[in-house]
Amino acid sequence: FVDFHVYRQLNRFNIVDLFSLGGSGPGVFHPIRLQVPAQIRDWAKTYLRHAGLPDFWIGIQVGASDPMKAWRPEYFGQAMAHLSQHRQVGFVLIGTKKEEADVQEAIKCYRGVGGKGIICEAVGHTTVPQLIALLEHCQLMVTNDTGPMHMAVGVNTPVLNVSVGHVDFWETGPFGPGNWVIQPDILCGPCGFDKICPHHACKDHIRSREVAELCLHLLGAGPFPSFSSRIRVYEGSLNEDQLGTFILRAGTEEARVAWYAEFWRQYWYELFTGDTSRVPYSTAPPPDFHGCEELWDNLFPQISQLCRQADMVLELCRQKPIPVDLLKAGQGQLSVDTLAMQQVARPSLAFGPLAMAFFRETFSLEASTLAGMAEENAHAYHTFHVRAGEIFTRLAEKVTHDPRRALYACEIG
Repeated sequence: FVDFHVYRQLNRFNIVDLFSLGGSGPGVFHPIRLQVPAQIRDWAKTYLRHAGLPDFWIGIQVGASDPMKAWRPEYFGQAMAHLSQHRQVGFVLIGTKKEEADVQEAIKCYRGVGGKGIICEAVGHTTVPQLIALLEHCQLMVTNDTGPMHMAVGVNTPVLNVSVGHVDFWETGPFGPGNWVIQPDILCGPCGFDKICPHHACKDHIRSREVAELCLHLLGAGPFPSFSSRIRVYEGSLNEDQLGTFILRAGTEEARVAWYAEFWRQYWYELFTGDTSRVPYSTAPPPDFHGCEELWDNLFPQISQLCRQADMVLELCRQKPIPVDLLKAGQGQLSVDTLAMQQVARPSLAFGPLAMAFFRETFSLEASTLAGMAEENAHAYHTFHVRAGEIFTRLAEKVTHDPRRALYACEIG
């Protein structure tokens, strides 16, 4: 569900939580904490003392494994400079050797716009344990979506994640309370993993001054800032299911997307766990229910017919000898009609996520025999049929019922 770009905006699960739910199941929030050996902690303390004694150390990760998900180096430099002009701060610049050029560009910009704070350059100079120890000594980390970001979370250092490019912070953002995310409000973001972007405009929506002012607030050195209309700001938190979540603190979300994000979170949680989610969500009807109803009038007969076709293909595969020509014709027609159904379902926020889950299931067959694969394939169609019926019933329950909806519910049941 979370790896299809068109529906990523509906995901409300961090990958950490998906791993947890798939393993131990629901439970109490218990994040992994990294333990720093005493000698490594002492090393970091000495390393930073040699650089200076600011009031605050702030970890800065300018680079990222993919340039697509890295905020511009000059913006990091500008934000650092603004911070240094308002508080006695020092910056621990981290990263790998391949990020050295971006780091130097950030430093050049920092000094060019009047940066005053101490800079401790640790880029390419630390082991992983040493890096973790340095982050433990920081009062804040400002970073792209990176591995060190999660290391900072692991040692309880608050994180401000600048989330750009193809990064969706709901999937991989800094996990748990005390962490923050700033994200551009742009129609094309987050983009697909295979996207080749000609403009990287999302990075320009996030203003360095606003990032710096948010940092000051997180350090207890300033009020919560006013932000432009081009960004959203989220605070990490826990929900009633003891899973990580983010609370919108500035900016707006599209009402339809926000409604379906809550709706799908409830549905997937129940499907994953077998339990009812304790997270409250809107009792208002879906904002586009009239369109959903019209779509369902077309989609329900299509899915029902596809189930019959998949069953027919299964029966042909079980015959001995297999009627090859009939099987080819039946499978060919099933493929054509399935594509037609997908074109109806996929644009819909009400049924598209299920259509994508169904699509994945039909391409993840594990049986080694033709009949076995046909059986798994038919099962995927029937599962989609049942789930789609459940979804429409849930949507219809939020509005005034009519006989047609009751009829559909009976037929599906």
